[in-house]
Amino acid sequence: GAAGHNGETLSPETIFYRDASRTILSRNDSPDVGFEVSINPYRGCEHGCIYCYARPTHEYLGFSAGLDFES
Repeated sequence: GAAGHNGETLSPETIFYRDASRTILSRNDSPDVGFEVSINPYRGCEHGCIYCYARPTHEYLGFSAGLDFES
């Protein structure tokens, strides 16, 4: 994160959005993953992993799959 007063690291603010999801089940048909269904009880996280499958879905909310995903 950014440096604040006295050199401490500042974290981005967490913002909560209401979501009209109809299910927490996420289906997967990829042959390289050993499961067909996973549970995603919430959308988003604060890790911003470069390999995350959810990066493209960030754009549905009007954010960039690149920098906005990591901040």
